[in-house]
Amino acid sequence: MITGTVCVLLLMAAAFLFIYFRSLRNDLQAQWRIVLDNLRLRLDKIPNLIENVRRFAPSATNAATELIKLRSACWPLFNPDKEKVFKELAVSLKLKEIWALENKYPALSHDTNYLALKMEFRDVNGEIEKSLEEYNNRLRKYNSKVRFFLFLPFALIFGFTKLPIFEFEP
Repeated sequence: MITGTVCVLLLMAAAFLFIYFRSLRNDLQAQWRIVLDNLRLRLDKIPNLIENVRRFAPSATNAATELIKLRSACWPLFNPDKEKVFKELAVSLKLKEIWALENKYPALSHDTNYLALKMEFRDVNGEIEKSLEEYNNRLRKYNSKVRFFLFLPFALIFGFTKLPIFEFEP
């Protein structure tokens, strides 16, 4: 009688934990989609930036070509992993190099299209930072729940494992 009750309680606990972990993972995936939308928005703005840079800084076509290659390498944007982090870091670094061209080519800093794009990129980068911060906060919560010693056996049985944190500076 007691063993039957214990088994029923364990099954109920397992079902509860499965639903709880699944809801945590679903929240995490929803936040990741928000991060992806922001990253996609930034990638979509790159061709306009390159066109403006090529108009005012024709000798900077090498940097623009490298940025195009990096942009192409970032697709598809699905799962967070180390390779994705390195690709986004490379795009961020190349964008910083492109922004530095305005010191070399003063006509760039006077172009209204370039200045508008610069503001748009700054806004998008702010959104990326916010969404990544929220994603990482949810990820830390998920990882702490998955690694909690009482929940760990159930998490391992159901296939919920610790996930890596996705950090880079946009």
